[in-house]
Amino acid sequence: MALAEESIPEAHSENVGATIEDTGITAEMKAKLMRKYGVRYSDIDVTITNGVVTLEGSTTRNKAKSLAESATKSVAGVKSVDRSGLSIASK
Repeated sequence: MALAEESIPEAHSENVGATIEDTGITAEMKAKLMRKYGVRYSDIDVTITNGVVTLEGSTTRNKAKSLAESATKSVAGVKSVDRSGLSIASK
């Protein structure tokens, strides 16, 4: 099994500059998501590769899903947002 896990490709930035930029985007996104009403960052996994953000996890309301996307889009350096991995958790 260890071999199969090692062969799974992970998202990574193209170069050091992109890695630094992605790290800055991540920090700003965490701050914005925590400030937005209805969005708990702990429920949302964020992957950023070369400015492309993927949001995965669950939120308690559809509005929180939209807020997470709008907060993400408002961060400088974000090129696009994929929120298809976000779901609405049942209460």
